[in-house]
Amino acid sequence: MRILFVLNVRYNKSGITEQVLYLKKSLEAENYDVKLVSTFGNIFHRIKGIVNAVKEGSKSDLIVGVGCSYFGFYPIFVAALAAFFLNKKVIYNYHGGQAEKFLWKYNYLLKYIFKKKI
Repeated sequence: MRILFVLNVRYNKSGITEQVLYLKKSLEAENYDVKLVSTFGNIFHRIKGIVNAVKEGSKSDLIVGVGCSYFGFYPIFVAALAAFFLNKKVIYNYHGGQAEKFLWKYNYLLKYIFKKKI
């Protein structure tokens, strides 16, 4: 099985990136093929992340979007976009920094991404 993780890869920070790298290592030990696509950086890097998510997503069986509120939500949006266009299964791994405020403020947008009321 091929799994694609879409996230804001930040190697110099601990936290979400470190957790995903640990999970990647564990999944690879179980003979899964795991790829990471980063959407972190300036506008060029973020657009490149979309292209890479679609490219790698087309070869994957499952897409996992990993992110958090506000700008950290971007990888989840990219994963949703790739999964929609490629008709792939997707899992969202949402870490909630200011989740209640974020979900309330952007409910109108999020319901279109997730296809239900949040």
